[in-house]
Amino acid sequence: MGDWIELDRETKHWIEATKPYTLPEACIPNYDISEVYCMHGPHDSDDYMTEKDRQMLYSTPWKIGHNSNRTGVRLIGPVPEWSRKDGGEGGSHPSNIFDYGYPSPGGINWGGDSSVIFSMDSPDLGGLLCSSTVISADLWRVGQVKPGGYLKLKPTNFEMALELTERVEPSSRMYGLWSMGIPRPFPA
Repeated sequence: MGDWIELDRETKHWIEATKPYTLPEACIPNYDISEVYCMHGPHDSDDYMTEKDRQMLYSTPWKIGHNSNRTGVRLIGPVPEWSRKDGGEGGSHPSNIFDYGYPSPGGINWGGDSSVIFSMDSPDLGGLLCSSTVISADLWRVGQVKPGGYLKLKPTNFEMALELTERVEPSSRMYGLWSMGIPRPFPA
């Protein structure tokens, strides 16, 4: 009968009355993601990472690993030097720390010498260090990266993170309303 599920006897009439639409070109995001904004911390201080580690973190084009999934986006790149020899009472590796609530989604977590950006289905508690946190306005961008591609982490501050969130959230709501046929003006 076609690509539709009959929910009601009127379903066929609803389908016939539906008008196809396409988003205006200006409203379609660029999905060629090469960088995301992130904030320092919670654990990128001198107690855990060296200055060289922080420079490496924010200057490296990180390769997106093929083992990325709903729990996290794997980052393949250089290994931190770490500013401590072990995790103390948290464990034997410098990335070990006492259990704490992860910044999730968005935390850049270090399990040993490999890193992952936590996504929506990631753990929310654990004993591994999170050096930085992707800002909420860029989480949709993390979801668009492709294995084998590259991504740079660009540091920002809290004020800029709030400003970017204020730009993204209303636009998302407007696009959703527009897709349901409710006319709204789009930002210039």
